[in-house]
Amino acid sequence: MNVLFSKTAHKIALGVGIVLLLTGAAFLMWPGTINRLDITSSNPNPLIRHFAPTWRSIKRVIDIPYVFFYTIRESDLPIYEITLSKRDKETLFNTLPDYPRVAAMWEEYKKSVKGKFRAPAPTPASGGDYYTEDAKIRVRGVSPNHWTAVKKSWQVNLPEETPYGARETMRFFIPEDKGWIFAAMNAMRAEELGLLSPQVSYARLGINNVDMGIYYLIEGWEESLLERNGRGLGPLFSNLNLDIRDVDLFRPDSLHIWENRFAAETPSASMDTLAYFLDLVASAPDEVFEKELPHIIDMDIYYRWLVITALSGNFHQGNVANQNWYLNPATDKLEPVLFDSALVSIDADTLSLKINRLVNRTMQIPTFNKTLSEALKTYLADLSHKERALAFYDETFRAIRKDILSDTKKIQTSAATLARIAVERDIIENNYDKLKRMLDETGAVAFEYADESYPISGKFDASLYKNSFLAHGTPVEEFLRNHPQFSLRPSNTFALSAGTHIFRNTVVIPERYTLRIDPGATLLFGPGVSLISYSRVESNGTMQHPIKAQALDQKKPWGVIAIIRASGTNTFRHTHIQDGNDATFAGLYFSGSLNLRSSDLDFTQGSIARSHADDGIHIYGGRAHIANTTFIDTSSDGIDIDFAKADSLFEKNTFRNSGGDAMDLSFSDITIRENSIALCGDKGISVGEASHPTLEKNTIIGCAYGIAVKDRSRAVIKDSLLLANETGIGLYRKKPHFIEGGYAAVSGSTLWANSENIQTDEYSTIHITNSVIEHTYQGDGNTANKPSFEKILPADLYSLFQTILNTREKQL
Repeated sequence: MNVLFSKTAHKIALGVGIVLLLTGAAFLMWPGTINRLDITSSNPNPLIRHFAPTWRSIKRVIDIPYVFFYTIRESDLPIYEITLSKRDKETLFNTLPDYPRVAAMWEEYKKSVKGKFRAPAPTPASGGDYYTEDAKIRVRGVSPNHWTAVKKSWQVNLPEETPYGARETMRFFIPEDKGWIFAAMNAMRAEELGLLSPQVSYARLGINNVDMGIYYLIEGWEESLLERNGRGLGPLFSNLNLDIRDVDLFRPDSLHIWENRFAAETPSASMDTLAYFLDLVASAPDEVFEKELPHIIDMDIYYRWLVITALSGNFHQGNVANQNWYLNPATDKLEPVLFDSALVSIDADTLSLKINRLVNRTMQIPTFNKTLSEALKTYLADLSHKERALAFYDETFRAIRKDILSDTKKIQTSAATLARIAVERDIIENNYDKLKRMLDETGAVAFEYADESYPISGKFDASLYKNSFLAHGTPVEEFLRNHPQFSLRPSNTFALSAGTHIFRNTVVIPERYTLRIDPGATLLFGPGVSLISYSRVESNGTMQHPIKAQALDQKKPWGVIAIIRASGTNTFRHTHIQDGNDATFAGLYFSGSLNLRSSDLDFTQGSIARSHADDGIHIYGGRAHIANTTFIDTSSDGIDIDFAKADSLFEKNTFRNSGGDAMDLSFSDITIRENSIALCGDKGISVGEASHPTLEKNTIIGCAYGIAVKDRSRAVIKDSLLLANETGIGLYRKKPHFIEGGYAAVSGSTLWANSENIQTDEYSTIHITNSVIEHTYQGDGNTANKPSFEKILPADLYSLFQTILNTREKQL
């Protein structure tokens, strides 16, 4: 008998097999074994690295029970699909960094190829899956864990004209990089505190019909991120990932390794703000740093960011990477964006600040340190914050558990993943408890500071910013010495008396004063010269003694009047502004002859004429009332309204010969009534970008559009006359990422002699009732009976109306 086939040999072989299996299992389960073998992929010896994929496959053996049990359960997550040609896929993989020789994906390695992308319908009304063959696709992620294994992180950039819902960028991150649940929970905490932070959700991703498992789907850096968070389009500063040694972002000589993610849509001068910020952090003496920091960053938002970051246990958004700062154009202040935090257990009695210079400096200033401690103490005293975070963590884990365990491409084993998820939950709970105990016992957080002194990069040269970023704090004696046109009156009031005042250089009114311009004052500005005020302005003329702001030479436009973060209401009565232009100051671009940033305005019985830039008046934030004012011959818009407060009112104004829109509003829920608008090059009233105004008793004649409602805006239009326009009311989607077009509810209005009365696209809806419409229009109470326009129009408008009709007849 052949001994190889004897029963004894079989028993021996079986026994040896069992021993080997048990030994192998014990070896794999022994603490640290898998982690030690995982680093074979980064071994400098190429022969050892060659076996890294083999090792990844071998360790999957212990996942078989999980896979067998969970693959029979269907996923509840949305499924996305990337399709690449074999050649393009090879191109992407061949251009990845040569790891471990190159241990990061620097900018030079970020190569994209054209591919196909399919996704579930973004909204129920979308009518089917999203699909494009024109996506730009690349592997993403700086750290090698994103791209050295079979499962990689991906970025898909979609065509601008066909976004996926509101998004043009789809970012798929391996969950191992940011904590399987921590990143989603942190985004939830950020939203609760009103911080800017990308949305985080979960998805499954397929590459060429191969299921690559579960991913984080994280919102891209695009306009929709700002709009969703109630912010206007402004610069978003981030660090570039360049192959540079000794990166130190918080230094003025590191400006070249920062970028503005919205550089194409925002003024280039905004980089001046970033340059000043870096110089302030790195170089300013403590007293200057303490005084000026609240003028360049939004401290309330900064403290909220610190609360969430402290709970993470470290400041991963530090000196070397992961910096994202938004410059809010309404406040002219920087806001930190919460993203790419890392979770570390707070085990010591101190919290280290060594890797973030900004936090390291601010927490050494007693007033800043105290404010953060109070904010943290208040936050942690409300136990519901901790309870909600842990409940979110647990609910999310239950929701994605089957997707985690059925994911055969994940880097960690299922056992290691489950263990890590449990550990991270413990860390989150520990950090809440540790910080609360620290604050209860000592009243403050104990920090470990970096061993550095300031300045670190040369002396802070205040003279560079004296007439820009530091001008808000100019001492009164110096201001009066530099600008003898002004006098100082009681109650901290700078005054311009009646008479003519010539300004050949830009004037900046410092904060905490009032600027009072007396009736009968005429302000003559040299070319490009502006008046910037950080204080409330009172420009109250009379009919007999109006106030004028105009060019010293009518052939050479001056700059602007700009009011920035002024407390109280700025009042203008019988004030006439003409021949203004635009200006850039302290990193801000001002597009109107008169500009209000986070400042309230009451402007009545005045005029704006011959504005040479985009706007006559530009309102950004704040409350505004503009009434009985004439806008004439503005090169573009008469009034541009962004993020105005809901009780803002624009009434009984007259607009003639606007080169663009008479009134252009975005993100504003306001009332516009009893205005007379004629001969505008574009729209009488442009309602855009999620605005919800009430428009009543307005007369609009001879414009390209009487009223346009677009981009998820909803307008109530009542008792208005829309006559002899190219389009009476137009509703459409202009920017695809808004998904919807416009909606209008029209009643009691007259649309007559327009080339086209109503124009809508597939994304928009209009309902009209009890209105007079030439050629009629469906809706309750609508008629086509011609009104007696000579009776309902003022004589000048009736004459204009007839002139337009006569001109049309001659052209025909």
